[in-house]
Amino acid sequence: MANLTRVNHSGKFDMSGWSLAADAGDFEEQILAMVGETMEIAFADTPPQADFPIYWKDGDGINGPRVSKPDTIYFYSSAFGDDCPVFYTTVNRLVDELVKDVKAVIEPEETISEIIYPLRQKLVSAIEKLDQTLLEWEEKRK
Repeated sequence: MANLTRVNHSGKFDMSGWSLAADAGDFEEQILAMVGETMEIAFADTPPQADFPIYWKDGDGINGPRVSKPDTIYFYSSAFGDDCPVFYTTVNRLVDELVKDVKAVIEPEETISEIIYPLRQKLVSAIEKLDQTLLEWEEKRK
């Protein structure tokens, strides 16, 4: 698993726009502020994590079936315990969304290469790392 790193200039957990299901009366604003502060502390102490659940041979690592898409990425925070909510996406979904957004917004076309090319280079580098790992594994099996 890889710890996610918080973007320094991103916002804080702000619960001020929320309301509690239970009637907390005059204390609701204070309770929500404490929840936000608690989340800040929890994420600072235990950053959210991401991993490829394909790693797990007999399931997905969280008591579910093996994932069907090998590029699936799970996101979670063990700050909330071992049985915490887990979110997912796929590498392909991220790329599809980027391509769709870039095509819809970016003009002129030369700018597209300024966005796509650097990402492509990083993805190629990651593929080369996977290829090297496979080659090393094959050599050990001989």
